[in-house]
Amino acid sequence: MALRRRFAKGAVILLTLAMLVVVLFPFYWTITSSFKEYVEMFSSPPTLIPKTFTGENYSKVMQGTFPKALTNSLFIAAVSTTIALALGVPAAYAFSRYSFRCSKALFFVILAIRMFPAVSFMVPMYLMFRTLGLYNTRLALIVSYLTFQLPFVIWMVEGFLESIPRELEEAGRIDGCSRLGVFRRIIVPLALPGISVAAVFSAIMSWNEFPYALVLSSTAVAKTAPVSIAETITSYQIAWGEMTASGTMMIIPVLLFSLYVQKHMVKALTAGAIKG
Repeated sequence: MALRRRFAKGAVILLTLAMLVVVLFPFYWTITSSFKEYVEMFSSPPTLIPKTFTGENYSKVMQGTFPKALTNSLFIAAVSTTIALALGVPAAYAFSRYSFRCSKALFFVILAIRMFPAVSFMVPMYLMFRTLGLYNTRLALIVSYLTFQLPFVIWMVEGFLESIPRELEEAGRIDGCSRLGVFRRIIVPLALPGISVAAVFSAIMSWNEFPYALVLSSTAVAKTAPVSIAETITSYQIAWGEMTASGTMMIIPVLLFSLYVQKHMVKALTAGAIKG
């Protein structure tokens, strides 16, 4: 039995390591390639570690439009995620606690909006923002991103709020708290793990979004990082060095944000198991 357990444990460890290699290798290759010279990227056999580290790719990226695009992505992701949370968390609380006329139908409609492909909204949004004079602005991208961020936040947070006992709210009401006070002082702190998870995924969706940014922006005024990276592919060549360097720089903010809210994410992911 002891030998069998050791064999099973070793198999699990090997399988986990294999999965880590498959998942992390593309990130490793992107980061190391960003420090390689152009010729070394196509060497045979390929080099896992750059023979000569160079910062030329990053220098070219910083001299172009990517810094402005990265700033746009940071601003748009932060603002759109904040608005999605500010509107989505109270809406999720209303859906989880109150039953009003057509509430289930309205909740289904909100989720159905998230199910529609982004391309189905592009033409109407392009015409709308063009008419309003908002085309090629960060405001247009923020509003368009809310079409998929807000339904996701409502769906995610509503499911988490359902696990919070209603007796806690009743106790708060007995102690003299208003409905708003109960929501602000009791519900939000308890739901913070679920809200953090919704914030992370919502920010990542906004950070990586490409179709809306491609259609609704045409210059560096509102161009985002994914669109700027896509421009390294031209009719004449693919600038692999600039692509990997800008891709590496785009990974860092999301990684730092995820590490910052990791504690709350672990609480949210384990809440269901603890409750069970």
